[in-house]
Order: sequence, then C-alpha cells, then structure tokens
Amino acid sequence: MEAVSQGKKATFESVRLREDIAPIERENGEPQEDDESEPLWIDFDAGPPLEDDGTKHDGPNTYLISPISERDLFSDKNINCTAVLAIGRGKITGKEIAVISHQNPEYFVDGEPEKTERFTTDLKARLNDLKQQSEEATVEVILLGGNYDPKDPGSEKSVQYRKSIDLLAKVVQETLGFDPNVLTGPNLRPGGTDIHVATQARKIFIERAEQPPASEEAYPARMLAEEASKWSEV
Repeated sequence: MEAVSQGKKATFESVRLREDIAPIERENGEPQEDDESEPLWIDFDAGPPLEDDGTKHDGPNTYLISPISERDLFSDKNINCTAVLAIGRGKITGKEIAVISHQNPEYFVDGEPEKTERFTTDLKARLNDLKQQSEEATVEVILLGGNYDPKDPGSEKSVQYRKSIDLLAKVVQETLGFDPNVLTGPNLRPGGTDIHVATQARKIFIERAEQPPASEEAYPARMLAEEASKWSEV
C-alpha cells in the first residue's frame, strides 16, 4: 500500500489483504497441544541462541527477532517488552510464514541512538525479507505487549510503552507502507503477556492477567494517543 500524501505529511492506512486471506485472529488462553509441531520459542530470558539459527539480536537483554518460519511461534514474559508479529503467505510453498520479535524498551527506545538504529535496521531487514518471500497483499503485522500505569501516564513504563508503539509503527510504515494494528492495549494491571502463534491458522493466543475492558480492545497504532486517554480513566 502506498502512503497517501497530505501536504508534507504522509498518513498510512490499515493493511489491505487479499480477499482469500483472513486477518490475524485473537483467542485467549493456550492453543491445544500438537505433538507433531514444537513451536519455535523466542526465549528472551535465555538470550541469543547458543548456535546461529538466523535470529537477529545484539546480545543478552536487547532484542530477539526470529528467523522467517512456517512453524508455530511462542514468546513469553513480555512485561515492559513489546513484540512484533508479521505473517504472510509464502510464494514458494503457499504456506503461511511468520516472524516474531521480543524487544526491551530500555535498549531500543531508551538506549543510545546507535542501539535504536541497530534494532530498527535489523527489524526492517527481516520484515522486508518476509515481504519479498510472501505473495502480494498477504502480509499483516500486529504489535503486542507492554505495561502501562493508568494512574501515572508520565511514569517510566507508561512513557516507554508509548515510545515503543510509536517507533515500531514507524518501522512497519516505512518498510511495508501500512499502519499496523495493536492487538490489545497494554497491561494496566502488572504482569506479562505470553504469546502463542498458530502460524498456519493465522491465530494469536494471548495469556495475561485479567485486564480492564479498556485494555482489551485492538486499535490502529496511529490512534495511540486516543486509546491512552481511555486507560487513564480506569
């Protein structure tokens, strides 16, 4: 999708998928176990893989960006960290292919400029690879995770969340040309978000503590400020 020019400012619409491509669907809880398919675990606590499996990173406690895979995916303990999930349909196999990331805001939005640049360069490269390997109009991107203090929008974690969503949306817009959706609001009650991705079904299963209704709604990343005003009322 091309950006629509309005004067000097470009605005981005939501993704437009082919009619035969269902949007990524959310469900709560864990998916049913499938003994034949072990998910690819993006284990942020463990840090970068011991062997080079194609995961992009800058060392422990920075970020992990998975290789492109047809496998199911799993990323747990997204507390202040956020995640990016992108799914497309592979040109060669006709199967769904996906990428997931897990990134620490202390590194990629509050670190030195060169750290932000390193992360954004790696994320753009992986998203562009997914785009090149996918059929046209089949790639969708979802943002997830993060914590927010509804009583203190100026707190560190609240500011980190807003900065994270803004930066991740910018990366998606510049690489793929559309505005991503945020699957849920942040955790307004402390805790983490576990993410299970059924890649071939284009489904995300979310596990997190019960949240106020204001944080259960999906929203376009460009509407972050409007959504944040609802969280402060909780």
